[in-house]
Amino acid sequence: MVVSLDVFPLAFLEQAAGLAAGENEDVKIDFQVTEMPPRFAVPFADVEVTEGLEAVFECVVTGTPVPVVQWFRGDTCVTPATGKYVVSQKEGLHSLKVQNVGPSDGGWYHCRAMNRLGEAICSFEFQVTEAPPKFLRLISDCSTFVGASACFQCLVTGSPHPSVRWYKDGVLLEGDRYCVQEEQGGCHSLTIENLMQSDSGQYKCIATNRAGTAETSAVISFEILNVFMLSFTAGKNAALILGALFFISLGMKTTLCGHICAPSKLLTYSCKDILIDTHLCRTNFFV
Repeated sequence: MVVSLDVFPLAFLEQAAGLAAGENEDVKIDFQVTEMPPRFAVPFADVEVTEGLEAVFECVVTGTPVPVVQWFRGDTCVTPATGKYVVSQKEGLHSLKVQNVGPSDGGWYHCRAMNRLGEAICSFEFQVTEAPPKFLRLISDCSTFVGASACFQCLVTGSPHPSVRWYKDGVLLEGDRYCVQEEQGGCHSLTIENLMQSDSGQYKCIATNRAGTAETSAVISFEILNVFMLSFTAGKNAALILGALFFISLGMKTTLCGHICAPSKLLTYSCKDILIDTHLCRTNFFV
């Protein structure tokens, strides 16, 4: 490395022996630095990172010969082999990346640079912070029919990972009727099959961790179904025609045929006010 040093003006001491006082002059001196101990150009500052994110620490190291740089967490040397850390360097810029930060990653770290002239150490404290739960997707109201199913879905984040509970009208939901699931990435769902009239009401999802609580709520309500007389011709198959009334003779076999036009609609059959339990759209019975 070649460094130029300009000195101006140069004042000569009058009492210096052998030197004659003269005019001020500019003097340029060229010299070469062959070796220099390691030095951190910019020191680290303490760092705070939220759990689950990625932390990156960077520093610039100078020195001749080029220093060897190592990273330490406490007294333990950080190695990329664990998959937790990524260490890189380019033209004196050194970096340490900590992936998927967790509470155990917090503490004191230091970077050590060494060459044959000596070593330099720079330390910093890494703190992992907590974040209260936050719903990125809320549950929404559901209007449906008795006998159908309902599903609430939401997306929640937080650090530490929040625990999630589901409630109906303030009562914790428990039992086989309620299918509660959690998927990777914070997606939670509640599914209720074969809805009954008593399932109507307000449902709430509450997420909690050490940093706080968040909630989202929605309502299940039931649509009012219109009741129609189903029409058919005695002794023959016939499609449903709303609003008409037909009669058949006692003991005659009759087929009622219906088609569900929309997935959300519910088709049921009844005879003399008695509901006929069937999962088929075509039902044969005697009247």
